[in-house]
Amino acid sequence: MAGGRRNAVDAETKAAAVGEVLSGESVTATAKKYGVTRRAIQYWRAEAGVPSRATLQTNERDYIRRRLVEHTNANLDALAAIAKHVQEPAWLLKQNAHDLAILYGVIFDKLSRLAVAIAGDGPEQPEDGRGAGGSARSVGRLPAPPQAS
Repeated sequence: MAGGRRNAVDAETKAAAVGEVLSGESVTATAKKYGVTRRAIQYWRAEAGVPSRATLQTNERDYIRRRLVEHTNANLDALAAIAKHVQEPAWLLKQNAHDLAILYGVIFDKLSRLAVAIAGDGPEQPEDGRGAGGSARSVGRLPAPPQAS
């Protein structure tokens, strides 16, 4: 587009350029490759009704968040069912102290980690997935309960 002149670009070329951007190529590199401006690539993408990469990434993050909430709710329901079951005196009497200690430790650890995640101010997790020191001391504090309005 030298000197402000607009060169006609055929639909096939526009589609190829938009496709490259969608497959991960940068708008700048694609514009350079096709000898057009970044604005032209963005216009072609919008003209074709294709959302921007940022919009796609936001949609993907929203989808993942929804799935995480669904998964968390299902796990909380399962944990509630397990907690109810392990309170049965007849069941408890059949268990040895070692197995009960492990069960309690696992449940407590998972709840502690969930509390830290909900609070959003917990300690950084090392690569091995254990909290600072790997103990209940790394739990952090629980969020304040919501205020009634």
